This record gives sequence, structure tokens and C-alpha cells, in this order.
Amino acid sequence: MSGFSEDALALMRLALDGPDRRSVAQAQYAYLRDAKTSPWTSDDRDAAMARLQAWMSPAPPPQSSEAAPPAESGPPELREADRALFLRALQSFRGGNTAGAFVTARPLFGAYPNSYAVQDFRCQLATVRWLEESVMLAECAPSVRLADAGAR
Repeated sequence: MSGFSEDALALMRLALDGPDRRSVAQAQYAYLRDAKTSPWTSDDRDAAMARLQAWMSPAPPPQSSEAAPPAESGPPELREADRALFLRALQSFRGGNTAGAFVTARPLFGAYPNSYAVQDFRCQLATVRWLEESVMLAECAPSVRLADAGAR
């Protein structure tokens, strides 16, 4: 990989400029919605917009145990204990604890270099952690490599 597209860089810049996760999601959603051209497939763009839309929504109210939504199972390529670790990190991230999510998920990054889910999560964490540009690009490189190889 030699670099990122202008669209990918624009989305990363929006992540760096946003004061919080919801603001970042709103800005990135607007960018994707209004983009005249895009290097992404429509499925990828739609999936990204759906994820961003979910982050823009307020947390749902607690439900009774009778109506509890099905639990996420995590990426199937991860060992059971590592799936639990991934889900714990994801829950921290969704709760706004980016630093905690990074610390929790960090062991997975090296253990699963070919897992798109793990490496995409790594990149998401990098874009909201206010890293230097070169460090953020390095953190996102594995997910870009996997996306380019069609590893989803």
C-alpha cells in the first residue's frame, strides 16, 4: 500500500476534527451522503453509512430481559475467549470509552492480522484517538490491505 484515497483521508480528517463520536459520525455520514463520486462499492458505502447512522442515534432505552435483543457473537474467525475480548472492547467503544476499548482490543491486533473485523476496528479506534497522521495511517494500513484484497 502506498497511500489512501482523498475520500479516505477526508473521512479521517473529519474524525480528527470532531469533538466527540456522535459529531464525527454526523460529519462522516454527511460527507458520504453528499459525495458525488466514491471509490467504494455501493455495498461498502451503504454499510459504512448504516454504522455511522447507528452511532448518531442516542442509545436505546434499557429493555426488559423478556425483550432483550440477541447478543452479538463477534467475528467467527476469533477464538471464543478472543471474541469475548473483542465484544468487550466494542462495548467500551460504543459507550464512548475509546481509550479503554483500545487497551482491551490491542492484543487482538497482532494476533489476528488477517481478520478484517479486527483490523477495521483497529482503524476505527485510530481515527478517533487523535493520533499523529503517520501513526493513524499505520494503524489503518492492515484494514486497507485486507479491504483491497477483498477479505470481508
